[in-house]
Amino acid sequence: EMTGDDDTYYTVRRGDCLWIIARNFMRRGVLFSVIAERNAISNPDLIYPKQLLQIAVAGKERVRLYVVCQ
Repeated sequence: EMTGDDDTYYTVRRGDCLWIIARNFMRRGVLFSVIAERNAISNPDLIYPKQLLQIAVAGKERVRLYVVCQ
């Protein structure tokens, strides 16, 4: 169930990986496992374009997404 006032949502794009998404939203790529757990992703290497991810972020601050995994 996706709930939470401090959550944001991100739609995966081609070439994305959880490490970069975590780095951009949570400022630490190593927190990719938090995103995986929150979205019931058993294999963090397998995310798909158009997949909606719930990401817990502190406050309303957002970091611009501009880097994707190659």
